Amino acid sequence: AWEARAGRSSRPQRIEDQMAARLLTEVVRDVEEAIDDDNYAAAVDMVHRVLGQFPEFATAHRLLGDAYLDQHDLIAAERAYSDALQRDP
Repeated sequence: AWEARAGRSSRPQRIEDQMAARLLTEVVRDVEEAIDDDNYAAAVDMVHRVLGQFPEFATAHRLLGDAYLDQHDLIAAERAYSDALQRDP
């Protein structure tokens, strides 16, 4: 009986993880589109909102670096890329 309850209680976590992964995939796509469209302010804003919820998400740090690099802000880009590498070498 305990194992059945434990199995049920862990199932919502898996669903939540799947939902978060799907949402993050959509946001990554939106950020990449914003960068491609030279809409850096929107890209940076979206990334900062993601990082507010998922500060260890290396892809978000990399995308932030991409946005800053395309704006020729080399110091901010280097910092963002460094943050990405610290999280996912």
